[in-house]
Amino acid sequence: MLSVKLPQLLNHHQVPMVFREDGIISGYRHPRSSAVDCLLSSFQMTNETVNIWTHFLPTWYFLWRFLALSRSVDFYNEAYAWPLFVYMLVICLYPFISSCAHTFSTMSAHVRHVCYFLDYGALSLYSLGTVTLPPSLPPSRHLPVSLSRCIPSLTAGGRLRYSPETLQRAWPLSTSSESGL
Repeated sequence: MLSVKLPQLLNHHQVPMVFREDGIISGYRHPRSSAVDCLLSSFQMTNETVNIWTHFLPTWYFLWRFLALSRSVDFYNEAYAWPLFVYMLVICLYPFISSCAHTFSTMSAHVRHVCYFLDYGALSLYSLGTVTLPPSLPPSRHLPVSLSRCIPSLTAGGRLRYSPETLQRAWPLSTSSESGL
């Protein structure tokens, strides 16, 4: 019979400060875990288990939806489908990268910083990828009516609020004649 020994979990006072999280007292993995220990620890209740699984499982769902969609949409030849391709690509990549970051972040302090750098980069990529889709879809078919009405107003409001003219009125630049120099 195959027997697997799960890694021992630690309390907050047993790990270096760089690995501590506010409000989390126990459930820490060893700060010098091996890759195998990191993978095995995803099957025990640690302070990262929920983060790992809530990112890992949606990855496979979105990948399944992407593959199903790729059978009916010609992403390569149809330019109108490119925003949808970008959206589906980042919606598969972000949770996978985040799951990997949460899984392997306890290998060392350096690896932890690299993992979360990649996690934040993937989140930024996800944010960029999600804005490619809504402008390319007809609002009446793909978005609820209330949402399709608020997106243009939010976009217009943002453009008006941060236009160069508005910023100039809010923070006028002083000229040498106004400042008395």
